[in-house]
Amino acid sequence: MKTLCLIESNKSVFIFNDNEVIEINDVNIIVGIPIKFIINELNSNNSKLWEKIQAPDDWIGVKYLFDGTTWTKNPDYIEPPVASQAE
Repeated sequence: MKTLCLIESNKSVFIFNDNEVIEINDVNIIVGIPIKFIINELNSNNSKLWEKIQAPDDWIGVKYLFDGTTWTKNPDYIEPPVASQAE
C-alpha cells in the first residue's frame, strides 16, 4: 500500500494500492494512468508519499498520522456520527 500524508502534520489523507501510479508535481497530484482524479490541494511542497506501508485496518482519511515508520491515532480526529436507521 501507499499513503499520502501532509508534511506539516503527518496526517494520512489518502491510501492507494501498490500498483497505483501517483504523479506528484509542484502544482498538484495526479492519480492513475489513465487519470482517475487530480488532487489540486496537494503537491510536492505540502505532501509526501510513503510506499510499501501497511495501513491500520480501520484507516480513514486523517484518522491516523504516519511519520514513515509509525502509525499514531490523530488526537484531533473526531469519529463521524453513526447514522440511525429508519424503522
